[in-house]
Amino acid sequence: MINKNSKIFFFLFLVFVLFFFNFPKTQPILKNFFFHILEKPSKFFWQIGNQISKFFSNFKSIEDLIKQNENLKREVENLSSKVVEVEILQKENKSLRELLSLGLEKEFEIEMAKVFGKDFLSDKVFIDKGEKDGIKENQVVFFDQKILVGKVEKVYPNYSTIKLITAKKISIPSKIVNKEIFGFAEGEGNFKIFLKKVPKEAQVEKEDFLYTILSENFPEGFLVGKVKEIKKKDVDPFQEIEIEPFFSIKDLDIVFVIKNYRK
Repeated sequence: MINKNSKIFFFLFLVFVLFFFNFPKTQPILKNFFFHILEKPSKFFWQIGNQISKFFSNFKSIEDLIKQNENLKREVENLSSKVVEVEILQKENKSLRELLSLGLEKEFEIEMAKVFGKDFLSDKVFIDKGEKDGIKENQVVFFDQKILVGKVEKVYPNYSTIKLITAKKISIPSKIVNKEIFGFAEGEGNFKIFLKKVPKEAQVEKEDFLYTILSENFPEGFLVGKVKEIKKKDVDPFQEIEIEPFFSIKDLDIVFVIKNYRK
């Protein structure tokens, strides 16, 4: 139990402290004393508070950066799609200009088509034109600069399949440029085509160009390819001539279909 003397002492101490704190001359001394005592703890807690503030500030900045990054990605995607559209239009315009420069529209009724699929296993491609566009089976398909591509194999309402000249069961009556050498360019699949029925004594050379001659199935003057390899066997009266097509299936994006011959 606190006795009466202790209460009196405590009361006098409080009076002294209050007097001491309120005395003008003692205030600077006390302030300096408490500042000195609390200086290091104050700095410590201030640094912690500052770091916490920076952490949350950075966290908010990261969120803003993520949002900005997502917005930029969307803008890039939109721009990329527009660039692709422009490139496609440029290719179409270029192909049409080349077609007009060749004057083929005077000889044939032609339909331009886009390649939207490729079957590498069967030497086929798919185009976005079909029965509604007047496409029919066995119509001839070519690439820029009168490069022969193949023939229409199957027709559907909105698209068609094209069998490339390298596909099996394709046979093209052909002639070597500037030489009286004739033969049949026959597809063997796997993007290979050979010129058959050329006598062994015929002077065929590498890099010789091959083009179509007029026949029931193909128009005249379309490029088939160039001579890649020549092999001769003693027991065979004909040469084995491998032809390299003037197109790559990877490059096929826009082709032309000959729908009819103009009179």
